[in-house]
Amino acid sequence: MPTYAIVGSGPLGRATARALLGQGRRVRLVSRSPRMKPTPGLEQVAATAADDEESVARLAKALDGAGTVYHCANAPYHRWTRELPGIWHGILAACELVGARLVIGTNLYAYGEPAAVMDAHHELSPCTRKGRVRAELEAEALDAHEAGRLRVALVRASDFYGPEARESVLGDRFFAPLLAGKPAQHYGRRDVPHSYAYLPDFARAMAAVGTSDDEDLWGRSWIAPHDEPKTLDELEALLRELRPRARINAMGPLMLRAGALFVPAAREMIEMMYEFTRPFVVDSRETTERLGVQPTPLARGLQASLAWYAAAQD
Repeated sequence: MPTYAIVGSGPLGRATARALLGQGRRVRLVSRSPRMKPTPGLEQVAATAADDEESVARLAKALDGAGTVYHCANAPYHRWTRELPGIWHGILAACELVGARLVIGTNLYAYGEPAAVMDAHHELSPCTRKGRVRAELEAEALDAHEAGRLRVALVRASDFYGPEARESVLGDRFFAPLLAGKPAQHYGRRDVPHSYAYLPDFARAMAAVGTSDDEDLWGRSWIAPHDEPKTLDELEALLRELRPRARINAMGPLMLRAGALFVPAAREMIEMMYEFTRPFVVDSRETTERLGVQPTPLARGLQASLAWYAAAQD
């Protein structure tokens, strides 16, 4: 049975592991400190993704024997632009050494401020520091594919949410207040539509690409399944079907700047506010039609998320 290796044991890494294990695959989870519950078919190995020679050699040893590698590693948001390039370069170098295919979980930052609905073929036009870093790293990965050094595919998602996605815009600061009878915290304007991806759907799309032998899936981007976009008013209405007195407070640019004086992650959100002050809509129909991965309805995803957060507080 082939081995599928995942670098990074954050929310996406663990969700991708569960998606693969659910298909009966053999999975190796690789990170600085793997932390999944022991499961049949799951192997956990400690290694660090970095671009120095020693780290690359150790990571390559951890990935040896894997035919496909999933890049799910990330850096703390306030150190993102400094640390992410080394993580990416280390993973690419290690995959080249072992000859593994590489599926990269990424976002929409490289698209920049959209003037239209975004799909997998949307032009890259980054307008932020983080977007430019993403665009450069994605280009390097696809250049390696074009040069024949390794097979690469990208799977993109807008803001993802769901069980364990605690740092998402629909994460701790959103669900924890709701469970305490307080307003959920969000960003931007109440009247603009925004697309969200349910984390297990993102993971299933990652798994679908990496387990396929179809050559035309590689060397390009795919969009994770997204349900229909919702404004904050519409999102609030869905929440009220689950918790009748649910409310959402929307934090504008001025309030975010005030919070940035004390919270590093809030400081990093300032340049990304365009995602929440203008329509930010994703079209994932190609993924659904080609890979057969359907988006989970937002109402059902919110219900599952609330249940997970409630259990996590017990």
